[in-house]
Amino acid sequence: MRILMKGSVAFIIAALIASGTGRARADDALKEDLKKLVEGGSKSTAEEIAKTLNARAQGFIDEVVKIVDARTAERFSKLENDLKARDKRIGELEAQLKALTQKAAPTPAAAPAAGASSTFLGVGHLDVPAEQKAKLKIEGGALVTQVLEDSPAATAGIQANDVIVDIQGTPVNSANLGQIVAGLKADQEINITYLRDGNRITKAAKLADREKYFAARAAKSQPAPAKKEPVVLGVTVQEKEGGLLVESTEEGFTGAVAGLKAGDRLTHLNGKELKSLEDVQGEIKKLVEGDKLVLIYKRGEEVITVSVLGAHGKEGSKLLATESQKPKPKEEAKPAEKKPGFLGVAVVQDMGGVLIESVVDATAAAAAGIKKGDILKKVNGQEVKDVDSLKGALEKLSAGDKVAIELAREGKAVELKDVELKAQGEKVAAAAAPAKPEPPAPPKAKQKGVLGIVATQTLENQIIVRTVSAGGAAEKAELKVGDVILKVNDKAVANFDELAKILQPLFAGDKVTLRVRRGSDEKDIQVTLGEA
Repeated sequence: MRILMKGSVAFIIAALIASGTGRARADDALKEDLKKLVEGGSKSTAEEIAKTLNARAQGFIDEVVKIVDARTAERFSKLENDLKARDKRIGELEAQLKALTQKAAPTPAAAPAAGASSTFLGVGHLDVPAEQKAKLKIEGGALVTQVLEDSPAATAGIQANDVIVDIQGTPVNSANLGQIVAGLKADQEINITYLRDGNRITKAAKLADREKYFAARAAKSQPAPAKKEPVVLGVTVQEKEGGLLVESTEEGFTGAVAGLKAGDRLTHLNGKELKSLEDVQGEIKKLVEGDKLVLIYKRGEEVITVSVLGAHGKEGSKLLATESQKPKPKEEAKPAEKKPGFLGVAVVQDMGGVLIESVVDATAAAAAGIKKGDILKKVNGQEVKDVDSLKGALEKLSAGDKVAIELAREGKAVELKDVELKAQGEKVAAAAAPAKPEPPAPPKAKQKGVLGIVATQTLENQIIVRTVSAGGAAEKAELKVGDVILKVNDKAVANFDELAKILQPLFAGDKVTLRVRRGSDEKDIQVTLGEA
């Protein structure tokens, strides 16, 4: 029990100290009772004291709780008032922001209205709030809300939130700023005074013409047209006799889309007849991707005309149209109907054989010199014994056939070769008199000398051997396909014209020294020119 009582007293004292009220009071009677209790007072007295203490403690606790509740309520009330004040301020700021937004909307960024002044500064503005005026110690001014790019205001260094206070010595506010600017001239240089962070700044600006400004701004916003690349045909071409021969075609490029293949001969491009590599290069230089090309080329006897959209690379080219013209097949000539051959003699049977009784003028017999009185012995080696055997030998022959005839004339044998038969009624010219012997032929003229190669002139001005003729001068000198001809007789050559000038005066049998590059090596090759 004593322990319990001591604990109750400690609780009451701790509560008094924690409350900070300074109410640690204990009257004398209570002290006496406590003293008796400590000294061993009666049980009833102790219980009574305990009851009294508990009642007082409960009353004191209730008082402490009331104090704490009162102070807590006071704090909550203050916090609530602070929150209300903050919410009110937020509402005021939101209202100001809304007002600023609504007033800032009709800025010079919009297209000018009909009849508006042409003089242009390039700012949006509003009235300066009262509290900002007080802070800046000004009465008027125009608060800048927007500055258009590249405008006169921008060139003067004006920024949003600056306050314009003076133009050309005239005080400015948001209401009269537009009127002041409208009263000035476009291209006029003026002085503008404005405030920034409390600092006063004066700068010059050249006013603009409103319509010209917006027109220039609209033009500036238009994207520049994309640069078109030149057309790449994507073919390798050799310059040969008879035209330009396609050597190879790169897949995907304009030439391949047009159907060009190795072995085709280019003849025309966009109406231009192509005779040299320079012709091709000159026409291609005129074209950019997206341009239309009309190519004409030959494939064997076939002539192909193609329309195609040109491209720079492997994509973008498009086939538009193709037309092919093939030569009509030649009709095989029907063999002419053969007519019976006609010798042109009248014969009779004679004791010695078949006797020529007469010879018809302008016939094969007359042209061959057969005479009346001759005796026919053989026709094409076949013995003629009688008239029937002669008919049998001649019936097998047609006009145009040639026969060999053996005769007996005045006891001598006469042999006639290649007697050409004609059709009956067709005249044969008499045999021409023996021709006089021709004078000896003049000495053979010298032949132009040739190398015996086909070469290509590249765009880098190199002459590359593409073909070496079998048995020709170049092959005999062991010139190889792929060799690059650098010099001829120590004279540098970079194109066909230079090579032709050196070879033009030379003849077959003349010798030339070629300086060639083969791979990474250079070497001299002596060539004896052949005949063309």
